[in-house]
Amino acid sequence: MDEVLQQIKQKLDIVDFIGSYIELKRAGKNFKAKCPFHQEKTPSFMVSPERQIWRCFGACQEGGDVISFYMKWENIDFITAVKELAEKLGLDYSRALRSSGTSSNLKSEILGLNKRIANFYSYLLFNSKEGRIALDYLKNKRGLSESIIKKFGIGFSPSTDLYWKRVFSREQISKQLLLKTGVFYARGSEVYDRFQSRIVFPLVNIRSEVVGFSGRVLEDKEGVAKYINTPETEVYHKRESFFGIDQTKDYIRDKNLAYIVEGEFDLIKPYQEGFKNFLAIKGSAITEEQIKLVSRLTDRLVLVFDSDSAGENAAKRTLDVIKDFEIEVYVVRLNFAKDPDEAVSKDKLKFSKALSEPVNIYEFILNLYKQKYDLNSAYGRNSFLQEAAYVFNLIKNPVIYDFYLKKLAEELSLSENKLQQELRFLSRRRKVFTVKPVKDEQKIDHEKILLGIILQSENISSVIDEVFKVLELSDFRTVAVADTLKIIQQLSKTNKELTAQDIFDNLSAELKDFAETAYLYLDFLPSQERRIKKILYYIKILSLKHKIKTITSQSDVDETSLNDLIKQLRQIEQEYLSF
Repeated sequence: MDEVLQQIKQKLDIVDFIGSYIELKRAGKNFKAKCPFHQEKTPSFMVSPERQIWRCFGACQEGGDVISFYMKWENIDFITAVKELAEKLGLDYSRALRSSGTSSNLKSEILGLNKRIANFYSYLLFNSKEGRIALDYLKNKRGLSESIIKKFGIGFSPSTDLYWKRVFSREQISKQLLLKTGVFYARGSEVYDRFQSRIVFPLVNIRSEVVGFSGRVLEDKEGVAKYINTPETEVYHKRESFFGIDQTKDYIRDKNLAYIVEGEFDLIKPYQEGFKNFLAIKGSAITEEQIKLVSRLTDRLVLVFDSDSAGENAAKRTLDVIKDFEIEVYVVRLNFAKDPDEAVSKDKLKFSKALSEPVNIYEFILNLYKQKYDLNSAYGRNSFLQEAAYVFNLIKNPVIYDFYLKKLAEELSLSENKLQQELRFLSRRRKVFTVKPVKDEQKIDHEKILLGIILQSENISSVIDEVFKVLELSDFRTVAVADTLKIIQQLSKTNKELTAQDIFDNLSAELKDFAETAYLYLDFLPSQERRIKKILYYIKILSLKHKIKTITSQSDVDETSLNDLIKQLRQIEQEYLSF
């Protein structure tokens, strides 16, 4: 396994690799970007070409190498990441996985079985008696072509388990693994297919893996759920899944736009008619996890929900989800059909025109409230402003906030200042509080900066001599810094051409991790924070103040030592102010 890991790291330059996913900008010896794993305004994500590492100094504080980045980006485990990267590079990883005892990896087994199940459902749709009835329904009632049915892997689960029992006995699939897929459930000693007598849609993730299934009845019946889904499993998580993303991701990237719909047919039917940059959610409202996923493809979303109150409520709930994301969200309301499936079937041109005229989500919600209340009455206007206050409270972008504030003020014949006062007052009355975002600014760690300066220096031995003319190891409050500097000091005595790599080679795993963080931390900060003499004196001042505090807290104060420390402190402070 170690050999495969080394080959991957040797063949993949971390700057080129991460730069293929996000925009990196040069920052000193390193590269900087906005962290892709949390929302932030100030870049805190650092990448080192020399050390081949990355680290976030913002909210998430994550870090690692090229493999750990791929794991986090794709939301996959270590083994899957190694396997996929090795495949991309044409490396033979099979022996390494076997020797590591990973061939029985549960997620891989579930995904493999899910793929076989999907293929079998598809086979039954075209080759069983009941399946052909379902196929006729899909073609003639839902208007789908055979090619589109095959493209999305649509299948059918018959009313009998005889088909499955033959497969189980022939292939000797364990009961435990069958249950882990979520497709089957146990009743006594028997295993049953939960999608019996349903059309089945494979739920495929962005990496073209079948993670779960959705099943729809052929005929709506009272007391029977129209749709059922795979329950949460090791590989399927409803909150982070889209139907159709494997087929539509490239179209979304090309157009930098994704239309979000509610169901499978609302995606498949428009796709068949040429509208291919669609995604379908499994539920009535988009989630934060889904926003994070789709934002890797585009920064523009259009919600195309059903033209009923449920669709309107979904749009309202979306406001809470998007407030901390830098993403544009719009809404399309289909007034001539109940959903996108019916709309594109009824009038393709009208459907296309509706899609081309989306309304910003904030404007859409405010318009709903305008229709809900009588703005010509005092009570109606007050009720409207209470609702509007909540909407404005969620707008984090000042440009968007000012745009809609001005627009609404004109509509209500109020000054912008007066309207803003009213909105703030009503917001407080409603007790609308939002969680304050994590500030991008971090408390500056001067000891870590100093270590970063030393490690990035062209002449480390010279810099370390300069450090210890001012400081002693006892001046450092961070144990990891003191321990690392002690090792550097010892190495520099015998090696006047000491390099950063020499230092890293002599550090323990824990100290190495800390030192690599310091190495990146330096270029995370503005250049004015890197003046070494000022940093040395600042650390000395803190050390002296700490020693003075320690002495004065004792019952028996050593006046001589105290006076010496105070004298040193005054002298150092004067020199510090001169920089």
